[in-house]
Amino acid sequence: MKKILGSLVVAFTFFLFTTYGAFSHHMAEGMVDEEVYAMIDDLVADTPHTAVDFYEIPEDGMTVTAITTEAIKFLEDMIDEGLMDFIPMLDGNITVTIEYDADTRSAFMSITQLEEVE
Repeated sequence: MKKILGSLVVAFTFFLFTTYGAFSHHMAEGMVDEEVYAMIDDLVADTPHTAVDFYEIPEDGMTVTAITTEAIKFLEDMIDEGLMDFIPMLDGNITVTIEYDADTRSAFMSITQLEEVE
């Protein structure tokens, strides 16, 4: 009886660990990408000397968010305020690129979202 009970405990524990991912929730569950982009836009709006542009190419399933700052410090401040927290909330394949222009001391960040087109 002890062997059966022990086996059941081990099996149940294994079941919990292997199925946890299937039952866990995505941090942005129920949130659409437009809401995430609105949160990014709000964060950028609070940062001086910064511009954000959104480009959408529906036939390719691609959306590009371009953030340009007059100084790298402004981009650093946005990252400290949680800009990078929004990126995992987007669906699809996400690419983030940060470029620094030493001549103008400006920074450019692009967030490219590629969703599967049906």
